[in-house]
Amino acid sequence: MFTPEATRKAVKRIRAACERIDRDPASVRVCVPVVTAPDMDEAEAISISGGRLVNSRRPRQHAHAVRRCAGRG
Repeated sequence: MFTPEATRKAVKRIRAACERIDRDPASVRVCVPVVTAPDMDEAEAISISGGRLVNSRRPRQHAHAVRRCAGRG
């Protein structure tokens, strides 16, 4: 789960990488999951939904990288 700022940085890196290899940056679709938890405060929502996403769907090494890029570890 990325913050909006982490997402902006990732998209910038992706576009720059495309340009380095002469690939049209517009040819790459960037998809970002959005989790909503309207009945929870921010800390609870991050703890529950972020933890589930990172721990259940990602290998450990990737989970660490995702948390670091998102500014959470």
